[in-house]
Amino acid sequence: MKVSLVDQSGGVAWNQAVQELPGATFYHRFEWREVVRRHFRFTPLYLVAIDSTGICGLLPLFYVRRALQPSVLLSMPLGVYGGVVADTEEVRRLLVDAAIGEGEKLGVGYIELRHQSPEQGAEIGDWLTDRDNATFQRELAATEAAQLKSIPRKQRAEIRKAQGIELRSEFSRDIEPFYSVYATSMRNLGSPMFARRYYQTLIELFADSSDLLTVYQGDQPLASVLNFYFKDQVLPFYGGGYPAARPTNAFPFMYWELMRESQRRGYRLFDFGRSREGSGAYSFKKNFGFEPKPLHYQRRLLKADAVPDINPDNPSLQRMIAIWQRLPVAVTRRLGPLVAAATV
Repeated sequence: MKVSLVDQSGGVAWNQAVQELPGATFYHRFEWREVVRRHFRFTPLYLVAIDSTGICGLLPLFYVRRALQPSVLLSMPLGVYGGVVADTEEVRRLLVDAAIGEGEKLGVGYIELRHQSPEQGAEIGDWLTDRDNATFQRELAATEAAQLKSIPRKQRAEIRKAQGIELRSEFSRDIEPFYSVYATSMRNLGSPMFARRYYQTLIELFADSSDLLTVYQGDQPLASVLNFYFKDQVLPFYGGGYPAARPTNAFPFMYWELMRESQRRGYRLFDFGRSREGSGAYSFKKNFGFEPKPLHYQRRLLKADAVPDINPDNPSLQRMIAIWQRLPVAVTRRLGPLVAAATV
């Protein structure tokens, strides 16, 4: 058995292994290598374990250098999941050891592996585990009626109110109006966003497994979400809305429409993605009937003394958020990509 680095030519074999290996996720797909390389210029280091039968393990890594912060070997930038995928404990250990070796060669401050479950993780020992983030997953019901009934009563009532004012949903592959809606939403939250071309790249490179859902009142867009599809799962990823989305209940309506359509298409699992405990998104997902499952993000300090504190509750970040919320949307569109790249 050997562990080696994969270049661009290994994409087909890598994606075939992603389809076959247990524990592989949408964020392990090889297309992310090009997305991240193209828009953030991080150096990809994709590790693959191969035995006599073929690929038996994967670990996508990126060498990330940040201004005023320690460099990091990260799996996966932008991804909710993306840690070690291996078919045996031996393979898992080999990949973790290889990651440490690459980190030491590069002289990084620390290594971060975004594991979905503790089984994927490294031995606790010298690794720090962050469980502040949770993922929210739930199986879709067999029928539309059963799916609606599975949603808690309060959220169900909000969906029906939205239906009563005749909101409508529309699936497309056109980046507008999603980008305009999302840019405004992120500014209002005080968060920088990536450049328009980044979201366009996602739609293009994942042409077989993505779409955009927008909710309208008449001809006016209210909320929009970019979705990914993987195996039997649907994964809403980037979503936001104009201020009018809240009083019209456009958000619960939007995710209900996505559940309804995903069920119709034959998907089994609705993956609501990652949220930090205590956040509004965390509460929204719980109120939709989803139970949080802690994620197991692990860090190994190499040259750094500590992992940078980029928690939104950090007082210094709170001051920056307040400033960002007061900027015009046009300004945040221009400055956002520069700031966002530093916080991936």
